[in-house]
Amino acid sequence: MQKHRFAPSPAFVLSLIALFVALGGTSYAAITALPANSVGTHQLKNNAVTGPKIKNGAITAAKISHSALGAATVVGAPGAPAYQNGWTAADSSDDEGVSFYKDPWGIVHIQGNAAHSGAASTTIFTLPPGYRPAKNIYFSAYGNGSTAAYVQVMSDGEVVEFNVAQAFVGLSTVTFRAGL
Repeated sequence: MQKHRFAPSPAFVLSLIALFVALGGTSYAAITALPANSVGTHQLKNNAVTGPKIKNGAITAAKISHSALGAATVVGAPGAPAYQNGWTAADSSDDEGVSFYKDPWGIVHIQGNAAHSGAASTTIFTLPPGYRPAKNIYFSAYGNGSTAAYVQVMSDGEVVEFNVAQAFVGLSTVTFRAGL
């Protein structure tokens, strides 16, 4: 009986050559360092840098932009929306004035307390564009003397205490997605 020897086909030989060339290029790329500052913002694709890819200690508090984290805008501060219709920051030293911010997911958070010299059902302040809901939305809130207050955030940005006139309103329950 005659033994049959294996003879590789030309396609098999070409595929082996292609494999060795590809492995050689990958190995070269793996051991060759990139020049300093050769990768910048334009070369990075969205979501290319993830938590596991960041070296421990590489990001410090000094390197973080507070506006990117949703730093709060304090109502009544210079350049911020003003209190309206006699509303002010709650005047107790234990109470936080009203502020708002939008987190990275587009959720608007309003926090703090507003006070009025007399009971009122009026606009407290107006949110700027980009911080407004697409349609009017309603919330229950803490009112004067542990009563219920009701707050409406209107599509034009007005934040209104309504229904039961209040001299104090806690707005920390007001959270919604901007534009929805």
